[in-house]
Amino acid sequence: MSDDQVLRPQFEHRIDNLEALKVYFDPLRKRIMNEMAQRPRTIHEIADLLGVPFTRLYYHINLLEKHGFIRVVETRRLAGAVEEKYYQITAYTFVIDRSLTSVDTPQGQQGLEAILSFVFDAAKDDVRRSARDHVIDLDVYAPHPRALLARRGTLLLTEAQAVEVYQRLLDLLSEVRAVDVPEGVPRSNYTLALGFFPSSEKLDPDSGLDD
Repeated sequence: MSDDQVLRPQFEHRIDNLEALKVYFDPLRKRIMNEMAQRPRTIHEIADLLGVPFTRLYYHINLLEKHGFIRVVETRRLAGAVEEKYYQITAYTFVIDRSLTSVDTPQGQQGLEAILSFVFDAAKDDVRRSARDHVIDLDVYAPHPRALLARRGTLLLTEAQAVEVYQRLLDLLSEVRAVDVPEGVPRSNYTLALGFFPSSEKLDPDSGLDD
């Protein structure tokens, strides 16, 4: 498929309802969308990349399309009446409406819980499972490609320093997402669970980031 055939994603898509938010924050659906970020994919291509049966993906693909996270950009007719659809993400960035994370409303509380569960609870389960399956090697240290890098601690920062940390983290994420891996090059799944926020917890500011 040539570049001029592709309907390019928008720069930004706003998530403005709780149902869509819950659809978005699902580990498998996030992996599906990641595979569509570089170029349009068919369900069979995504299944091969993720190592799952393609029949398992139809439900998730339909949900993502229904809520506007992906769309069909091309349909090819195969033998007989069979059609093959190519899906692509609708935007490069998905922004959550702040009303969905307000602790002052039941909807906001549910939205915030969905985000925290996806980022942190799912990450804990992923670490346990990956260590048990020996995908993570707990005997090696970063930057070894099979290491677990886990840190938690406090940083005593000025507001200007905090803004700088936020920006550098965002820039790093954008840089990693922009890397185009050639077809056929072996890849492995890596999970990034990132939290950086002003805290009301009173800890020793000299403790740094703990292992």
